[in-house]
Amino acid sequence: PPAHPKRKYLRKGELEDAEALASSTVPQLRGDEESFTLYHPDDDKFINELHTIIRRDIWEGFVVDDQDAPAGGGGQATNDGRLSCYVGTVGFRCRWCRDVDPAQRAEKSAVYPRELERIYHANIRFQRDHVPKCKHIPKDMKERYMHLKNNQGGMSRGRKKYWVTSAMRKGLCDGVDGIVIRNAQQQG
Repeated sequence: PPAHPKRKYLRKGELEDAEALASSTVPQLRGDEESFTLYHPDDDKFINELHTIIRRDIWEGFVVDDQDAPAGGGGQATNDGRLSCYVGTVGFRCRWCRDVDPAQRAEKSAVYPRELERIYHANIRFQRDHVPKCKHIPKDMKERYMHLKNNQGGMSRGRKKYWVTSAMRKGLCDGVDGIVIRNAQQQG
């Protein structure tokens, strides 16, 4: 993988997260999956239940191809050349409205973080802008999500670095044009 310009060191708590992940078995992505989740059973140890629901049940990763498009407004595809900069990189989308007509999707149905450090922030935007407005997430799942969201009180928002270390364990890495799947990059 390309060298990252700034070397980032993990703090003590972040190092413990990384060590725990390293000791667990996480299947590596091959690069030919139609979609994937960031979810791992260890999520419950490191992030709050709200984020676990997103990672396990609502959000899915995918490699952008010519048929996909960045979500502007309702996620409509555009022909103005914006798509070309995302092809071959990883995006994250709502699994419940991915096959729905783009005009029928709530905003931010897909997000395209450009580096691993931005996955957490993309998730927060997705939760804020998409989940409450999405009409395609199953009612019981959305009710559970909204209950947790409205009653989280002192609930920790989750460790941001866990999102990075868990993505790395799945085989994601920072590429020149965005997040890529390490194994697919090595094969291509």
